[in-house]
Amino acid sequence: MEKNDIRIVDNFFADPLWIRENVLHSKFSPNTNSEFSSKKLGLSIAFKNQFRRQVSTYIDNVQSYNFIDSEFCYYTLEDEHINKKNGHWIHSDRCRHIGIVFLTPNIDSSLGGLSFYQHIASGATSWYDVENDPANQNLIYSDSVDLTKWHEYFYVEWKFNRLVIFNSYYFHQARAYFGNNIFNSRITLNIFFN
Repeated sequence: MEKNDIRIVDNFFADPLWIRENVLHSKFSPNTNSEFSSKKLGLSIAFKNQFRRQVSTYIDNVQSYNFIDSEFCYYTLEDEHINKKNGHWIHSDRCRHIGIVFLTPNIDSSLGGLSFYQHIASGATSWYDVENDPANQNLIYSDSVDLTKWHEYFYVEWKFNRLVIFNSYYFHQARAYFGNNIFNSRITLNIFFN
């Protein structure tokens, strides 16, 4: 992973508790455009534009980026079990960048953060390494829920109101989900853009 492939910004929102309170009292729906079990809440155009302005300080030429999808998500421990059962855990995404803001306060920093991995058998750290190698692609998919097949080489600790922007082709996962309802689970703002 190159230095510019990940950016960490603490205290991203000026009033994260206000944002969290509004999110907590909004209507979430099951996430149907993803293989991952979670609940999501779409963002307004105004909020997307605000995010774009704020993130432009951290990424060059962000105004020229295409924002593909954006949503608040919450993930419970039950969602983690469902995802692992369905064979979805360590993964890469198909967009240039993802921005994730951690929006649950008072959580042990070893939970919920973001882990980056190298696949031991192939040596791959990103989709770029295997995009023309179907055999290793299949191996990576089959190994995605077996942590003994991976080496965690970088971890971003969970910290309330922390923004993490990274190249989504790198293999990554949430270290753990937690909680059993919207008030005590892993809430994030996820922005996908090219």
